[in-house]
Amino acid sequence: MGIPRLLALVISAMGLILLYWSSAAGLSVLGVVCALLAALLHAVRLFQTASLLPHISAAGMNLFHTFTTTVTVGMFYVLMGAFGEGGFGLSAVSGMGWVYLLLLGVLITVVANMTMTLGVRYLGAVDTSLVTLLEPIATAALAFLVFGDMLSPWQMWGGLLILLAVVLPAIRNRNKADQA
Repeated sequence: MGIPRLLALVISAMGLILLYWSSAAGLSVLGVVCALLAALLHAVRLFQTASLLPHISAAGMNLFHTFTTTVTVGMFYVLMGAFGEGGFGLSAVSGMGWVYLLLLGVLITVVANMTMTLGVRYLGAVDTSLVTLLEPIATAALAFLVFGDMLSPWQMWGGLLILLAVVLPAIRNRNKADQA
C-alpha cells in the first residue's frame, strides 16, 4: 500500500471524525452500524471491481450491478410488504417525487457507479477509495449552498484534513515522476 496511502487513510479518518464530531450527540447507533457496514461492503465491491475489470467492460459491469441492485432491492421491498413492514408505499409518492426518484436512480446512481468503475480501472481500488473521500466535503458544500447549513471550525478542520488525505498520494506520485 505504501506510506503515503497509509498516512492518507489515517489523516482521512481524523478528518471524518472532526467533520462529524459536533453532531455526534444526535447520532443513531443503528445508523452508524449501517453506515460502517455499507463502507465495508463498498470496500469489498471496489476490490472485486478491480479484479473483474480485466475480464469485463466497465459498461457491462455497471449494467450488471444496476440490474442486480434493482432486482435485490425490489425483492427486499416485496418481502417487507408481505410481512407488514411497509413494502412499496408507491401511492405515497407524488408526481414530482417520481421525477426525483428517477433522477436519483437513473442519472445519479448509474452515472456515479459508472464513473467509480472507471476510476478503479484507471486509479486502482485504494486510490479511488481515497478520492471518494471528497463525498462528505461535497455533501457539506451542497448543504451550505442549498440549505444554508454552516460548518463549525472543527468541521472545517476535518474537511481540510480530508482534502489533504485526497491530495497526499497524488503529491507523492508527482514527486516520484519528477525525480524519474
